[in-house]
Amino acid sequence: MALTVQNRSSSSSTSLHSASPAIEILGPWLLNKGDVLNLHALHQRLGERCRLAVSSNLGLPVLPASPNLLKIRWRPNLQDFSYAARKPSVKGGLSLLRRGVGLRLASTESLQRRRILDGKQLSGLIDCSGFAYGDQWPPYRMRTRARYYQNLKARGVTLVLLPQAFGPFEKPTIREAATDALRPFDRIYARDETSLQHLLTLDLEPKRIHLAPDITHLVPPEYPENPEEWSNVVCIVPNARMIDKAPKDQAEAYFELMRSAIQQAQNHGFDTRLVLHEENDRPLAEELQKGCGTPPPLYDDSALQTKGHLASSHAVIGSRYHALLSSLSQGTPAIGTSWNHKYEAMFSDYECPNLVIKPDLPPDQIREKIDTILDPSENRALRQSLQSAAKRQKEKVESMWKDVETRLDIES
Repeated sequence: MALTVQNRSSSSSTSLHSASPAIEILGPWLLNKGDVLNLHALHQRLGERCRLAVSSNLGLPVLPASPNLLKIRWRPNLQDFSYAARKPSVKGGLSLLRRGVGLRLASTESLQRRRILDGKQLSGLIDCSGFAYGDQWPPYRMRTRARYYQNLKARGVTLVLLPQAFGPFEKPTIREAATDALRPFDRIYARDETSLQHLLTLDLEPKRIHLAPDITHLVPPEYPENPEEWSNVVCIVPNARMIDKAPKDQAEAYFELMRSAIQQAQNHGFDTRLVLHEENDRPLAEELQKGCGTPPPLYDDSALQTKGHLASSHAVIGSRYHALLSSLSQGTPAIGTSWNHKYEAMFSDYECPNLVIKPDLPPDQIREKIDTILDPSENRALRQSLQSAAKRQKEKVESMWKDVETRLDIES
């Protein structure tokens, strides 16, 4: 998957002075186009003023060259060497020694040319996980993050958690793990009112918790060279999470819903195209192709190109959060399915909660809702309403960024 970025000027993060704030970006997994859009949003906003760094390859074998991300390396401490001594490994010990000596002897500029950031230079961390704290996830990842966040906080690092979904926190082990992970944060942004209420049930300082929309609202798309070719297209965006996370009766009905939606759009004279928004959805998309009399082609383009396709199409029927947000925020009418409250919240923000459907609804009700976004006159009316709502959402994101920059002590 190509990863390019639209900068506000020609400067790059590798040319930033070593005194520029060093910010760790935690959370994105670049086999998911929603996470790629998050990374674009961060680079678009901070890339010219901060050194942006990550502590993993974000799901890829090689860290992307653009945007210019640094790879965080930590000097081994006495605890690391003690651990290595308890489990003797010549190779492991030498690796620790090389890492420690290399980081200690190399200049900051030399490390930066190699796209390496010494972890001790971090001044801030931004968590943009999307959805990682709640009963749907095992506690071990939250516990691992809690230890890391607590260590950073002890070093004086400012922690900000950008808008995402949270909760519920009904399982005691999850409540405890989530509370420990979130307590070190200086700012926590919930992406919707339901998530906000879930956060307020935890033992956290309420004044640190705020409400703000998703940051990808402000990311401009790459429009197709011939956008008119997409004006008669209905994009179909599947989501494997509808199979493994939704209630059983809905999961079983999901495949037939999507297959029938493709057929309905084709019967209305529209071209249909399957759009891949997450690599794990590929098997589901290929099964949908096999299940259709006229198989729709499968598109797997860059995140920005995909956003441009969704913006240029007549309508979208999908299940991936950021695919639906890319559609609604650009005025493209969409039908969404849901396995989590974040979908209902998003459609409510855009004043069309009736366009979220459950796969086990009676087929005639599903067809009626899909007809709403396919009908040309209703489609035009929806576009006007969506564009007005998008303007309000983008203004809220801009306000949130100003607060984040203040927290992280980043100059405007």
